[in-house]
Amino acid sequence: MIKQLSKNKYKIIAEIGYTIDGKRKRKTEIFEGTKKQAETREFEIKQQYAKGGFVVDSKNMTFEDFGEFFIRNYCEGNIGAKTLAGYESMLEKINGYLGNWQLKSIETFTLLELYKKLKKGTRKNVVTNNTILHYYNLINLMFTQAVKWKLLEVNPNTDIPRPKKEKHLAEYYDLDQIHILLNGLSNECLKYQALIILALDSGARRSEILALTWNDIDFDTKVLTINKSLDVIKGEFVEKATKNDTSTRKMVLTDATIEVLKAYKDELVLSNNWQKSNKLFLAKDGKPMYPTTCGKIFQKVAVKYGLPKINFHSLRHSSASLQIALGVHTKLIQERMGHSSMAVTTGIYSHIFQANRTEVANKLNGALTVN
Repeated sequence: MIKQLSKNKYKIIAEIGYTIDGKRKRKTEIFEGTKKQAETREFEIKQQYAKGGFVVDSKNMTFEDFGEFFIRNYCEGNIGAKTLAGYESMLEKINGYLGNWQLKSIETFTLLELYKKLKKGTRKNVVTNNTILHYYNLINLMFTQAVKWKLLEVNPNTDIPRPKKEKHLAEYYDLDQIHILLNGLSNECLKYQALIILALDSGARRSEILALTWNDIDFDTKVLTINKSLDVIKGEFVEKATKNDTSTRKMVLTDATIEVLKAYKDELVLSNNWQKSNKLFLAKDGKPMYPTTCGKIFQKVAVKYGLPKINFHSLRHSSASLQIALGVHTKLIQERMGHSSMAVTTGIYSHIFQANRTEVANKLNGALTVN
């Protein structure tokens, strides 16, 4: 589409495809010349995008142009699909403020104003410091790369203080609450039992649980192998290897968990879904269970038995808190949770470790007090 703005000045709006969710993608450019030349330029834009090229002018490149260039030249093939989707989502938001700005015109003050606007968010979407930190890191990476590519002389983000990360205490159920949960689960279907008990026992991440197949469980040795993860990215299931060596691990499950999993497997064998996939947890159509379904199942059970409403990931924290309460060595907890180091384990659960140290001290007070 070409719109005439004035004599020999046109606005080119080229259709260059669709996003993953079906929305049209357009490239807008102001062009000076004849209408015939503008039509030729529109054709060039479409051809370059069709070939995966980039329609960029380093002198007049906008932030939105650079964002697309950055995604294709720096990100694609170098980072995971989940991280890439996150970058694209953040860029869509940033483009609402800076998309039409020329890259070279963006200064430190411009970015300060951007962070203020992002921080305001909306009434339904409170923006935390941690979210702003994600934006900050992406913008810093982009401008650092722009300097390396000789598109800019300096990074305007350098002089802005890095937002401080807010530490959130991990939510979890204590031993009494876990007993209430387990007692309640005995009244629920085997699928609910298997999902929640496995999460509590293994301490595995949701993505790791959803990627599990029956081949990952050795019922004779009771060993569970975790070596992959499953996420939904832009509406598509994406399975990949675990993010690092420490995330790939083996663990021995409890007898109670093994018995529930055996019963659940026997039930699945009798269903039609057994023929469709070897995954442990499936939707009714035989496809892998959608991640948000895990939380819906867990919260449904939690509310039913009067337990505090926490998210599915908190079952992982509950598993760690249970191990800490039982006096399991930090190294063994680290290995079972798949953390990269003991420092990560103690950092995440420092408040739980402290609570248990206080409890030990209280018990010692009673034991060492002479009447």
